[in-house]
Parts: sequence; C-alpha cells; structure tokens
Amino acid sequence: MVGDLGAGKTQLVRGIAAGAGSTDDVQSPSFTVERQYQCSDYLIRHYDFHRLDNAGIMQDELTEAIQDGDVVLIEWADSVREVLPANTKKIEITATSENDRILHFINFDKQP
Repeated sequence: MVGDLGAGKTQLVRGIAAGAGSTDDVQSPSFTVERQYQCSDYLIRHYDFHRLDNAGIMQDELTEAIQDGDVVLIEWADSVREVLPANTKKIEITATSENDRILHFINFDKQP
C-alpha cells in the first residue's frame, strides 16, 4: 500500500482484517515493523517499511510469510520490492477529503 501519511493505509488493513473475521486490534506497525492478525483460516501479516531502505533481515521473514500462504499487507513496500512475487498488487491510496479516498490497484513494478 502506498499513500501519504494519514492516507488510510492502516485503516484499509483494519477493514480487510475485520472483513476476514479477525477480532484483533489492528494498529500501525510503524515502530514494530510487523503485526499479525488471526483470522479463522489464515494469518494476516501487516508490515510497515517506512523507516527501512532495504529488505535486510526482513527478507527471509517476508519470503517465509508469502510461502506459508499468509495474507501479507505491506505499507511502503518499495524497499522490499525485490523479494515480492511477480503477482503482487500495489494499492495507491489518495485522500480526496477527510472521509473519502480513491484506491488504484495496479501491478507492483519490481524495478525502482
């Protein structure tokens, strides 16, 4: 997910988790890098790489989460693009007013 600070990235994750049946408290992982939310049949793994400039030690964890079939939602994914699968979708979020957003779903370009 990509968007300005306050665009609604974490709010989108909150809606996805609730829609998937999770009752976990969804919070931004800005300082913890990752949070997990349990759904009935799978795990949602929510990452925030705003403060990272490369995948570093997170590369193996991300690869494992993707291979395990977990739902992986990433804020500021540009720094880890090289470890994402080819079918990754990028969600661009643009705030048009205090309560309205436009979402664009596009293929995530693996090139910088």
